[in-house]
Amino acid sequence: MLIHSLPPNEMRYLSTLDGIRAVAVILVVVSHLILQLTDGAEPAFYSYRTMGRIGVAIFFVHTTLVLMMSLQRHGPAAIPFYIRRIFRIYPLAIVTVLFFALLQLGSIPIDTGKLLSNLFLVQNITGYASLPRPLWSLPYELQMYLVLPALYHLARTQQPVLWAIALWLSATVLALLLPTQSLAHKLALYVPCFLPGFLAYLLAGRIRFELSSACLFAFIAIAGTVLIPMLVKIGFSEMPLFWVFCLAIGIIIPASDELQNRHIVRGASLVAKYSYGIYLTHVLAMGAIDGLVPGPKLVQWGAMLVLLIGLAYMSYHGIEKRGIALGMRLAERYASRSRRTNSRNTPDSEQASGF
Repeated sequence: MLIHSLPPNEMRYLSTLDGIRAVAVILVVVSHLILQLTDGAEPAFYSYRTMGRIGVAIFFVHTTLVLMMSLQRHGPAAIPFYIRRIFRIYPLAIVTVLFFALLQLGSIPIDTGKLLSNLFLVQNITGYASLPRPLWSLPYELQMYLVLPALYHLARTQQPVLWAIALWLSATVLALLLPTQSLAHKLALYVPCFLPGFLAYLLAGRIRFELSSACLFAFIAIAGTVLIPMLVKIGFSEMPLFWVFCLAIGIIIPASDELQNRHIVRGASLVAKYSYGIYLTHVLAMGAIDGLVPGPKLVQWGAMLVLLIGLAYMSYHGIEKRGIALGMRLAERYASRSRRTNSRNTPDSEQASGF
């Protein structure tokens, strides 16, 4: 489960955050699995692709909220924050990209531009395809990191909730007005999915009523996994639906209580812990039922399950956890050096007065 000091406005839903992250990654995996089994075909009334992208949208809300809490816990300094995030995201992403590039080496020549774009996680800017496909969302997340310290400072101003709502409205209007093929439009498209996480952070403790967490997950199930994929299939534009859905999630989360069932809490905590590895490696695991593993279907499905769990476990303990620890050490070292420098540059009279 996510453990951290609480922001000034009390947060009651720490286990619920694990549940949200677990649901998000499950939606992505199930979506890709169904599409693989159906060779990409969809029924006339439902979009499996939209269901998976709903999972990504939930990730964006969750990530923004959790990182605002991280800034609260570790301090608002931008460079230590960026160091922690770089070592959290890049090590496993780089290993994954290189592994998939080597897998393709025998049949498809490596495109240097595509490889470098994926290694640096800028393929949404350069226009190259993601390798593997689920990697498409990481560039947007990294680019969102650039503004989070500024949003944290905005949270300390007067009427920050009104600022958050104004920013969300401005972002939605901008995304609607920008030319659809422009780079600016691509970068702006997911901003209204991230900002509700900022709103959720601000609303924590300000909402005076409390909903059962079951209401939150029921909303995700009904709106996210049933209604929106059906609306998209009959012709509604996907992104505006995502923006409204994410805004609703950002409002409901602060009103939600903790998950109560200890088995659900434990399961959600485990899935959330390994979710990054699951997200990046599940496509490889699903290769077991697509010819990677010979034998009857039962053997293939068993191999897929073993690979799904095993790859996520090795990714976390072999790479991700080590990267997180290294990032924390480097960030703390930088912060300590900055404090010493500031202390040396501060006149004794100012130090004595507390300024």
